[in-house]
Amino acid sequence: MYKVAVLARFKEENPAWKRIVDNHGYDVTIFNKHEGENLLENVGREGHTYIRYIIDNYDYLPDEILFSQYDPMDHFGRKDIWGRRNKAHYNSFLYGDVVDSIFANPIGYDLFVRGRSINWLKYFNHLFQEEVDFEKILAFSTSINGIFRVAKKQILKYVLDFFARALKMLE
Repeated sequence: MYKVAVLARFKEENPAWKRIVDNHGYDVTIFNKHEGENLLENVGREGHTYIRYIIDNYDYLPDEILFSQYDPMDHFGRKDIWGRRNKAHYNSFLYGDVVDSIFANPIGYDLFVRGRSINWLKYFNHLFQEEVDFEKILAFSTSINGIFRVAKKQILKYVLDFFARALKMLE
């Protein structure tokens, strides 16, 4: 099975997560949004990087993709959290099951949809090109520090235009 890790990097310097991912058999591709090789425009956070990768590789995706920020630990206020409380969390992305949908982690509808200033329904309707009933959506894409693994077959359930619309929304 061919596995690729797509790491979205801005100015992070710590290569620890890259080494961990490397050691788990992933071919690592780093996309930079500040300077360096594989330079992308600095828009849309890591989601833009992930979707750009899918679009550019749609016809020859690897069997499995790990999408992640270059240094996910950088987004915690205290660096010791990595060693104490979240090592198991990060390891779950390396050893756990590959998600069965690109809309990966079920979350509370009320927590992330109601009461937000973003009109999620409008964006989903545009993305899916149909009226979306939030009450029937079983999962909504979110993860701690933007990390998830997905199988190629799950990505290919969506046509390339779906990802093009998503990229345009992030831009």
